[in-house]
Amino acid sequence: VRLTADCPMMDPRLVDEVVEAFEASNLDYLSNTIQRTYPDGLDVEVFAREALERAHKEATEPHDREHVTPYIYCGGAQQVRFRVGQHCFGADFGHLRWTVDTSEDLDRVRRLVARLPQGYAWLEALAEATKEPELLGSQA
Repeated sequence: VRLTADCPMMDPRLVDEVVEAFEASNLDYLSNTIQRTYPDGLDVEVFAREALERAHKEATEPHDREHVTPYIYCGGAQQVRFRVGQHCFGADFGHLRWTVDTSEDLDRVRRLVARLPQGYAWLEALAEATKEPELLGSQA
């Protein structure tokens, strides 16, 4: 499982959901990031150890080596094929931004999290954020 530090609002239930879907599949890679239907900042990637080892051995482009998984889901410079799947939500919230790349992002996420109960789920965060739309962090 790959989670990144710029996604501080990660919902462990979503992680479990993606892991379970991966385990029930015959895929090398499954994520909710290629076709984004979850807010940016709820990024979950699950991949087979063999796929990661193969990417490590074969990837030569700096971007593929730095960002770990693009070689797997994009096929790398040599168009290597992996079995890739997408985990989608039933509605499209991919335009929302809950990732932290700027000080403004950090301020917005802190304000939203301060309104939430301990152990909140991402849909609770969404419901709370709709009360103050600036907290949705919509991407342009």
